[in-house]
Amino acid sequence: MDARDIATFFRVPTRMLVWATPLEVLLGHRLYDLMPDREASWLFMQSPEFRLGAVLGAVNDELQHRRAAR
Repeated sequence: MDARDIATFFRVPTRMLVWATPLEVLLGHRLYDLMPDREASWLFMQSPEFRLGAVLGAVNDELQHRRAAR
């Protein structure tokens, strides 16, 4: 992954993070005016360590998909 891919990953909603962006999950809140659904609200209320773990899981999932696509 190059720098552009990484930057895009953090700004694009992902299913694994209940359609929140990885950046929003790390911050613990929405960056835009969209109201989070129940699952996203729950995720945003978790500890920073838990949210980091969720984002790292999403990173792993993304890398697995990219490797499988090769």
